[in-house]
Amino acid sequence: MRGKVCIVTHVTASIGQAGADALAKAGAKVVVSDASFADAKKREAYAKAHPRLKVTATLDPELLVEETVARHKRVDVIVANASLAPKPAQIEKTKVKELREALEVLAIEPFRLAKAASRHMKQQKSGKIIFVTSDAPRYGLANHTVYCTAQGTANALMGTVAQELAGANVQVNAIAPAATVAPTYFPKEMMGETTAEKVIVKKGKGMRKAKAAEAGALVAFLAGEGSDFLIGEVIPFAGGWI
Repeated sequence: MRGKVCIVTHVTASIGQAGADALAKAGAKVVVSDASFADAKKREAYAKAHPRLKVTATLDPELLVEETVARHKRVDVIVANASLAPKPAQIEKTKVKELREALEVLAIEPFRLAKAASRHMKQQKSGKIIFVTSDAPRYGLANHTVYCTAQGTANALMGTVAQELAGANVQVNAIAPAATVAPTYFPKEMMGETTAEKVIVKKGKGMRKAKAAEAGALVAFLAGEGSDFLIGEVIPFAGGWI
């Protein structure tokens, strides 16, 4: 990964931080964005705490890619770490507006990132695009129509883009975390941390929350040459969660 230029979006959400740290540790130049970086003090504090990462307040997908290429002359890896906390609701109580908003965050933004990066990666004849989605759409999740629909759309988008870019030596895959990873899957206002832990343990003796290093290792693997044969895969990162 030494010398590779990577972009990780929404770095403070889901597995973004773990992925960014792992890529930087492997020697890559890692540009990170986050909505919180609009606040100059928060941006400066984050940059001070993570000196190996290149922090930007730019959120616009196209502009983020173009700024990165202008500064570093290339872009090798995109980690589209779109994140949105699930809001459980019965379908008859779900508003169409909520689905549109979720699609914008979880599917359209990653589409824009992949579209912007694909031109550069085709010219380079190499690249990696990693979608961070969710394992929830695999079997569905009652009362989570909006979340599962939007994340399922992102998985379908990934598979289609993977087929399109494979001939240009650009590998596209997805990491699909489940409840064992990010606190956004079990926000305290939704269930409570204690309840979440009980649910995870009840699912099986091997269930636990994933370690940050484990998530980071998977991101680094998909970003590296060792994953060149993987194309269009949705990889459950769920610890056996079904």
